[in-house]
Amino acid sequence: MIYSKKAICMALACCCLSGTVFAQHVSLTMNNVTVKQAMDALKKQSGYSFVFSSEDVDTKKKVSVDADDQKVEEVVRQILDGQSVTYEIKGKNIVVRSIAQTSSSQQKKTITGTIVDPSGMPVIGANVMVKGTTNGTITDMDGKFSLEVPKESMLVVSYIGYANQEIKVSNQTNLSIALKEDAEALDELVVVGYGTKKKINLTGAVAAVEGKDLIQTPVANLSNSVAGRMPGVMAVNSSGEPAAGSTLSIRGNSTLNNNSPLIVVDGVPRDSFNAFDPNEIESITVLKDGAAAAIYGARANNGVFLVTTKRGKKEKLSINYSGTISSQSPTMYPELMNAYEFATNMNKALDNMGYDRNNPAHASRYYTEEDIEKFRTGQVGGDWYDASFKKSSLMQNHNITINGGTDIIKYFLSMGMLDQDGMYDNINYKAYKFRSNVDADLSKILRVGVNLEGRYEVKDSPSVSSTALFQHATAVLPTLNPYYPSGNPINTGGEHVVEEIYHSGYDKTKYNTFQGTISVNLKLDAITQGLSANGNVSFGKYYDFEKTFSLPYTLYSEDENGNIIGSKKVGGEGGKTTLSEAFNQSYSTFLNIGLNYQRTIGRHDLSGLLLYEQNQSLGDSFSGTKRDFPINSKDEMFVSGSLNQSLTGTSKINDARRGVVGRLGYILDTKYLFEASFRADASYIFPKNKRWGFFPAVSVGWRLSEEDFFRSNQSLDFISNLKLRASFAQVGNDKVNAYQWDDSYTISSVNGPFYNSAAQSLIYYGVFPNANITWETANNYNVGVDADFWNGKLGVELDYFIKDTRDILWSRVRSVPGTFGRDLPNENYASMVNKGFEVALTHNNQVGKVNYNVRFTASYAKDKVTEIDDPSNALDYEKQLNRPLGFIAGYKSLGLFQSQEEAENWMGGQQFGINSMAGDIKYADIDNNGVIDSRDQTVLSDNGNMPRFIYGLSSDLQWNNFDFSFLLQGAAVRNVMLSGRARVTFLTGGNSYAYLADAWSPENPDAKYPQLWSGSRSINDRNSDFWMRNGAYLRLKTITLGYTLPQFSIRNWDINHLRIFVSGQNLLTWSPLKEFDPEVGSGSGAYYPQQKLFSVGLNVNF
Repeated sequence: MIYSKKAICMALACCCLSGTVFAQHVSLTMNNVTVKQAMDALKKQSGYSFVFSSEDVDTKKKVSVDADDQKVEEVVRQILDGQSVTYEIKGKNIVVRSIAQTSSSQQKKTITGTIVDPSGMPVIGANVMVKGTTNGTITDMDGKFSLEVPKESMLVVSYIGYANQEIKVSNQTNLSIALKEDAEALDELVVVGYGTKKKINLTGAVAAVEGKDLIQTPVANLSNSVAGRMPGVMAVNSSGEPAAGSTLSIRGNSTLNNNSPLIVVDGVPRDSFNAFDPNEIESITVLKDGAAAAIYGARANNGVFLVTTKRGKKEKLSINYSGTISSQSPTMYPELMNAYEFATNMNKALDNMGYDRNNPAHASRYYTEEDIEKFRTGQVGGDWYDASFKKSSLMQNHNITINGGTDIIKYFLSMGMLDQDGMYDNINYKAYKFRSNVDADLSKILRVGVNLEGRYEVKDSPSVSSTALFQHATAVLPTLNPYYPSGNPINTGGEHVVEEIYHSGYDKTKYNTFQGTISVNLKLDAITQGLSANGNVSFGKYYDFEKTFSLPYTLYSEDENGNIIGSKKVGGEGGKTTLSEAFNQSYSTFLNIGLNYQRTIGRHDLSGLLLYEQNQSLGDSFSGTKRDFPINSKDEMFVSGSLNQSLTGTSKINDARRGVVGRLGYILDTKYLFEASFRADASYIFPKNKRWGFFPAVSVGWRLSEEDFFRSNQSLDFISNLKLRASFAQVGNDKVNAYQWDDSYTISSVNGPFYNSAAQSLIYYGVFPNANITWETANNYNVGVDADFWNGKLGVELDYFIKDTRDILWSRVRSVPGTFGRDLPNENYASMVNKGFEVALTHNNQVGKVNYNVRFTASYAKDKVTEIDDPSNALDYEKQLNRPLGFIAGYKSLGLFQSQEEAENWMGGQQFGINSMAGDIKYADIDNNGVIDSRDQTVLSDNGNMPRFIYGLSSDLQWNNFDFSFLLQGAAVRNVMLSGRARVTFLTGGNSYAYLADAWSPENPDAKYPQLWSGSRSINDRNSDFWMRNGAYLRLKTITLGYTLPQFSIRNWDINHLRIFVSGQNLLTWSPLKEFDPEVGSGSGAYYPQQKLFSVGLNVNF
């Protein structure tokens, strides 16, 4: 069995290495330095490494090098000048031998050997190479090899999952080599709260994605890159509008209130990471269970995103450019009825409604045969969707990073620009981004870091929102052409969507963000080994300025001769020009200071953290509107008169809190893991006597694979690592409205009593205060298994969790008196529980020259409200108790009535007090009282718009200089209820989606939709399973194909890396929901559709 498993990897060694030499030029000037220093300098600049025996080369000898744009061979000659050696360049290795060795090395001998794994089993397909040469072989089915080698040579043995070994041949003729596990894989570090940890030692539920995975496909919003990559992260991208992102949650819903997770960037809490440039991200880590997140205390109930940005490294100056140009187009959007379809189906709807086209009183409602023929031939009518929206739009993204450093100072700089157009003209998003991360080792014990981040964003759009534009585009009559031959916009009787795009004015918002952080790390080994002090001070400033200039536009009516017979003004505010300006700003300060301890003493690994933290965020806003404009040519406040104006402004505390953090970790023999932490938090949200909360956590782990009984069992040798872990924690939530514990008042200058024909100012009470308001608290339980098989070729992570949230702030209904006089406050009484599981599978392998990895993730979470004050007279379907958030209620349908007789014989011929007709929806009598009314509603599904189950499958593959990657992302256990124009034909007399034309009629009894009707027919326009759709989907989220050119030089510039690639995003979607994109935010249909992207890009490093 073991042989067969190992034979699978035989192909790993079926490639041989080849050395290539190209004429790379370097410039290097050094005076009176050692040979070792000169070799290191050449390696940093060119990438060439020296391979030699210390007996052959005097590395302490002083030399001078003077090379200006010289070949590598010339620089090597100067470095080795005066030494009795010869050299040969093989690939990126410069193999140096003594002249005597070169002579003797011509004498070769055959050496044999056997290679085994740590359990003593033979390794099939291990590589055995003579160091510095292409001479090599692979082991056979018995782990044996035979190779002719020079007498004084060095063998390099390698195999996936094990550390490389170098063996000096000397006088040996038969070797027995035992491979050792690759410690680097075990030492992989993961960012956690206030530090990093070896992945192998984690006891909490943590997931991470690397920055390199986030840049595979360009996006305008970083949140759109997260979906499907980490188990436990739920994401829904409900809009394709420029800069729009995904709604993210971790492990579903935890509270009846705000379920958004905490965002921490480089240790500083932030509002969002949506606008960050992916090129500056090192990793994003998600803290999912209480043990991992509890260290953030009051804000950790919904999980934590830890964003780590890139930092400088000790290496020569490296400049990297990344650029992409993308074409965007809608993933899907339902077609609208054209003029012919509209007129034909409207006539059918009027027939169904009882109108008679032969009745002179009704005839004007109908379209004549002549009208319909003109619509059919295209003589009359217009395509408003095509006139309003573009088939494609452009997005471009450019970024330059500079990276490098010395022993003392290291730096990383990033500058980026994003320019994204939208589906229609005059909508655009631009962003200019800058980041500088600098670290300086001022002494052997003191390191100082300075992070600077700046971002300037501009969003332009018409003064009419995108939602309104799509509403108007779907409603306008297709029988009208947008413009007369004269060019005048036609009077639609309502809004004119094309004019709204071009002539309704504008809405421009400018966003400015700055964040600066200074960090200090001081080693205190002089006090005790492993002790250090850390501190961070951060200041943030954010402001935005929005200017909306709403202009009226004129619509015309013309006769057949092109004469204007009428006009009207539409838009603005009541047909008048309006200018609104709003300014918002916030400024935040953040401070933490703490002690860290990390030390290994024999079998004991000890760690500790004690930290104090505080932050404050203040803000103010000002806005004004003026409506008295004599002219429209100037969009400034001073142009307007003093009438019809309004001003308002506020100052506020956005956040204010203090906290004390502690953590203790202990590992015994690398196999018994223990960690405990606490956080005491104080929040301004609550009254003084309820302000502090205490949030403890404890977690344990057991690495079974390190036990002697496990290691000694050869039948288990395919298990490289097996770890069990469990945790319990209490975390908090204070994302509720502030000052509910204090009296509040409102001053109104317009709603007071009238005196002398003018409203007088009035002061009235706000919500009745609740002096006992305090934290929401969640008990988190998590058990998990981590396992690696066949030395990392297969990895498995499993988690099961329960989150029990109590003291949720919520309003009471049942116990409220009928009359009180004031609004009652929320109370800490509600509770809910959330349960679920997560799976992550990884596979890494090499087949010949192909290296690949595959990763599958899946998450499921379902919540249930366990205590809430439902109304005492509520019907069953209206109650939230013992049901999940977002459940869908409505009527059970039994299909469509197929005849008038069937309709009349069902429930006395009426539903909801309306006579039923053939083609109407037939409803079930849930309460069995012989009447169809509102009491027949029931719970149709526990699952609403937010998916309960989300999964992803990703893969990366490299072959020679080609790379290929893809991400499939999907969601399930999710439903969408169609509503509004999505299920009502000719709502308010306007157009309809073309799919609704598949309506019931005697000629079309198997139709998908009810009979045609002009506007809402109450019987059919109700929430029911007839209109509920399965919102599951599988989407080809990203796919990328790239090619990297070999290293080359242009004049004096060495191009270390040049990669060209093509990529796509949202290219294919599979879903049972056919009417709209499955990620649609609502079922009404009026939304900015999601976008698919085709991109070409370039990465250059020099």
